[in-house]
Amino acid sequence: MTREWLCERVAWIARRLRGSEFYTLDGEDIVRRIGFRHIQRIHSQQIAFWSIEHEMVFDLIHIHLTDESGIIWLDRGNDLIQALSAVAGAKQKINASHR
Repeated sequence: MTREWLCERVAWIARRLRGSEFYTLDGEDIVRRIGFRHIQRIHSQQIAFWSIEHEMVFDLIHIHLTDESGIIWLDRGNDLIQALSAVAGAKQKINASHR
């Protein structure tokens, strides 16, 4: 167990206890949670493409679904970007215009 791993685990636990929004993988599903509550779930097959809009201290993640709807999720700790890269990395659209 390294110091880096331990610090990462403590931060992970602290976010959940604080009730912060975070994202996890459950198989091919990306699950949005606040604290320990499950809020929303998207299966990787539903994602048409996704893109990142970088802001100062967080990223806005634009996810366009196959039913032509879209959602915008806030990613403070890069856990959403990591999850999307793992299950839908090929669907990332680089340099998308959001404004």
